[in-house]
Amino acid sequence: MKKNGIKALACLMVMVTTLTACGEKKEVDYVDNQNVSESVASMEEVSGGASSEATGEVVYEEAPEHITYDVVCDRVTVTVDADVSLPQKYEQCKVVELEKSVMSDEELKSYVESTFDEGSYFLYMPYSEDEIANAKDKLISIAAQTSDERLSSVINDVIIPQLDASVDTYADSDNTITDEMKFQSLNVIAGMGNELLPCEMCNVIGTIDGEYYIIEAYRDKTNQFVRLSKLSDAGKAATDVGPGYAEMTGEANSCEYSREEAQQLALDYVNGLGIENMSVVYTADVLTSSYDAGEEIVYIGEGYDNSSKLEGYNVYLARSYDDYKIVFTSEQFVNWYDVAYEDAASGELVTMRGSEFIRVWVTSDGIAAYENCNELTEVNVTAEAANLLDFNSVNEVAKDYIMDFANTYEAAFDVDRITLGYAMVEQDGKYAIIPAWYYFMSDGDVNNIDAYEFPVVVINALDGTIVELVTSSLQ
Repeated sequence: MKKNGIKALACLMVMVTTLTACGEKKEVDYVDNQNVSESVASMEEVSGGASSEATGEVVYEEAPEHITYDVVCDRVTVTVDADVSLPQKYEQCKVVELEKSVMSDEELKSYVESTFDEGSYFLYMPYSEDEIANAKDKLISIAAQTSDERLSSVINDVIIPQLDASVDTYADSDNTITDEMKFQSLNVIAGMGNELLPCEMCNVIGTIDGEYYIIEAYRDKTNQFVRLSKLSDAGKAATDVGPGYAEMTGEANSCEYSREEAQQLALDYVNGLGIENMSVVYTADVLTSSYDAGEEIVYIGEGYDNSSKLEGYNVYLARSYDDYKIVFTSEQFVNWYDVAYEDAASGELVTMRGSEFIRVWVTSDGIAAYENCNELTEVNVTAEAANLLDFNSVNEVAKDYIMDFANTYEAAFDVDRITLGYAMVEQDGKYAIIPAWYYFMSDGDVNNIDAYEFPVVVINALDGTIVELVTSSLQ
C-alpha cells in the first residue's frame, strides 16, 4: 500500500464506528469494582486456561515471541508475521479508574512564574480588535530590541501578518479580555477555519534565560492542553519522522543529545513538574522546515534557516503503572484541538476528543517545546492484577476482525507487530486504562520513514471485545 493509502485508510477508521467482527460484545463498566471482578471471573471460566490442582489458580498459555499465519480474505491475503511484545511482568496488570483533571488558575499562575524569568512575562490575548493592536505593539518592540535575527524575522514576517489577518474575524466579537492571569472565556478561531469556538484560554509570553517563549493554556468542552514553545519557532513546520528517514537521506540528527539523553531530559522535565505515572512510550526524529502556509512555503528573513533538517527529538510520554504503558499510536498522540465539527445534538462547534499524553521536543538547546494534553487524575485502582484472556482466544478474535477489515476496505496490508499494553477507554464520562492487544499494520518502509504507527485492531485483553480508543470517536 502506498504512503497516502495507508494514512487515508487510518484516518477513515478514526472517523467511523469500529467493526464488530467478533460477534456479540458484552458491555462492561471497567471503572466499577464489581464489574471488573465479574469480568475477570467470567474470563477464568472461558479463557481456555488450565486449572492448577495445587493452587486452584488459572494457568494461561503464554503468548509466543513470534507468530506467523495468513488470513485469506475475499480479494486479498493478509500475512501476520509479527514479533509479540509483552510487559516484563505482564501477568500483574492494574486496572485504573481516571477522571479529567482541570487546571486551576492558581496552577497556571504557578507554572508561569516557575517557568519564566522574573518580571519578563506579559499576557498575550489577541482575540479582540483592541488586544490585537496591543499584542502587535509589544511584539514589534521585542523585534526591534532583540539581537536574534530569526526571532525578529518570525515576528515581522509570520506573527504580525497572522494578527493582521485575524482583525476582521474578531472585529465583531464580544470577547472581553482582562489583564488578569487566569483562564478567560472567549470565542476563538478553531483550527485552520474561521468559525469561532467557545473556550477558555490564557496565553503568556516571557523569557527563559533571556530567550522568548509562549505558554498557551486552553480548554473547551472536550479538550484541555498546556503548551510551551519558543516564540521563534512560530515560523517552523516540525514533523515526526522515523529512523528510516535518516537511513534514506544519509542525514544525521543535528541534536547534540543522543536519543537516550533526550528521553532522559524529557522525563526529568516532566518529573520536575510533579507529574507522576508517566513514562516514555515513543521517540521520533523531528524534521523541521520553513513555515508552511497551506500549499505555499513562505520563506522569511535572512536570519531564518530555510532548509529542512533533522533537529532534535519529539519524546512522547503516556500513563504507566509498573510494567504496563499506554501503547503509542499516531492517532492518539495528536492534539485534536485543530479538528472542530458541529455537534449534532447542540449545534455548537466542538473539537474532536483527544487522549492524554505529553510531548517534549528536545534540541541541542534543551527543551524547545512541551505539550501536556488532556491530563487525567487517578480515582482508584479497581483491580491490582486483572487476569488476562488466553492469547489464543485473543488471536482468534484478531483473525476474524482482520478478515472483516480487509473485505470491507479491500485493503492489502500485513501485520508485523503485536503488543500488549494499556489502552484508554471512556464510558459515560468515566475513563479507565485496561490491558489490550494491539495488532499493528505494516506498510514496509513507509512506517519506518514516516514514524506512522497504526493498529488495525485493538483487543481488550480481559474479555476479547474490540476496543474503541478515545480518539476513535467524536464526542
